[in-house]
Amino acid sequence: MKHWDLPEDWEIEAALPEYVDGEGDATRLFLADGTDRLVRARLRTVLERLARRHCRSLPLLRAWAKERTALAQTAPLAIASELVLVPFRARRPRIRGDAAMGVVNAMHAQLVRAEESAEIELSCGRRIRALWGAATLAAHLRAAEILRQDLDAKTEAAVLRRLFWQKIDALSKRGTTVIITTHFMEEAEYCTRILIQDHGTMLVLGSPAEIRARMKMPAADMNDVFIRIVEEARRREEAIR
Repeated sequence: MKHWDLPEDWEIEAALPEYVDGEGDATRLFLADGTDRLVRARLRTVLERLARRHCRSLPLLRAWAKERTALAQTAPLAIASELVLVPFRARRPRIRGDAAMGVVNAMHAQLVRAEESAEIELSCGRRIRALWGAATLAAHLRAAEILRQDLDAKTEAAVLRRLFWQKIDALSKRGTTVIITTHFMEEAEYCTRILIQDHGTMLVLGSPAEIRARMKMPAADMNDVFIRIVEEARRREEAIR
C-alpha cells in the first residue's frame, strides 16, 4: 500500500474510497478518458498529493472554502480552476473509521436528480450514485462554482498569495522565523520587521510602526512610505555626486 503513483497526465473526474481485501483502504479514480485506476492509498492521501502538486495546502484550502461558502467539513476543495473537488457520501461505512466520502470534479460533473438519492454523471459518461439528496448535492456543486470563479485567471494569483500568507502566519505563531522577499509593500504589513533596500543598499530596518514614525508618516500605507524612503535616498546619492 505504500508504493503508488499518480501520473500528472491523469485527468481526474471522480475519486471513490474502496476496500481491498488483505490490503485495506484504497481509492478508485475515474478518469476523463473513461478508464478507472485503483490507487493503493486512502482518499485523504490522494487529495494531499494532488494539493501538493499544485502547491496548495489542504488545510488552508478547506479553511478558505469554509469562509467563502459557509460549508463546514464538506466544503469543495478548489485545488485548481480545472480541479474543484466536491465531497459527497459515496457509501455507508462498514466499521468505525471506514472511509465513506468520495469526491467528484465539479468541472466534469452533472447532477442527475432522483427521488431518494442523486446520481452524478461524469463527462466520460459514467454515472456515480451519491448517498445524498439532490438538493444537498446541488448546493455543493453551486459552492464549487463560486470557488472556481475565485480561481480564474484574474484572481488566482491573489488567492494563492493569501493562502501563502496564511501559511507564513501559521509558521510564525509556532515560533518559526521566516524571511520573505516581496515587491508588494502592502504585504510588508504582515511582517514584524522590514528591511528596505535599493540597488543592494540597506536604507532602513524596523517594524512597520517604527519605520512610519521615523519617516513622520504615521497614517500612510507602506507603499507610500517605501517610495518616500527610496526617493530621499536617491536624492542624497545624487547630491554626493
